[in-house]
Amino acid sequence: MNKVTVMILGVLVIVGIGYFLIRGNNQVQPQTNLEVPAPGNENVEETVVNSTGTDETIVDSERQSEARKIDIVSRNFSYDPEFIETESGETIVINFQNSGIHTFTIDELGIDEPLSGDSVIIEFTPERSGSFEYYCAIPGHKEQGMVGELIVN
Repeated sequence: MNKVTVMILGVLVIVGIGYFLIRGNNQVQPQTNLEVPAPGNENVEETVVNSTGTDETIVDSERQSEARKIDIVSRNFSYDPEFIETESGETIVINFQNSGIHTFTIDELGIDEPLSGDSVIIEFTPERSGSFEYYCAIPGHKEQGMVGELIVN
């Protein structure tokens, strides 16, 4: 092999190793014991949401209202989980574990919330049934697959 070929191969190997090192360090792992009360609900009972994406109901003992607490991990070009199912009129409190700068957007429900910082809480109550796409409105992110589906029964 000539010197130019050896140099090109060396650069490619270094770039490839760097890519995998950086990519591995930027992944966010879901936390398993998140105990964040819904905004404005200081008397919310403790709940634990596990890393498999299953959710539990939290109850405000003072107001006797219920809200479904869901954890979503937003990574570059994906949400985990990609599907949420709820009932019409049920309040949803989503705790986002976030990496990067993203949004949580549902056009049909008028939701367009920025996700900046490590943890963001969004609360909303869908009032109509249907299947609604949620996505990141940062240019190029939706096209790269950063989408999910909210199913309201």
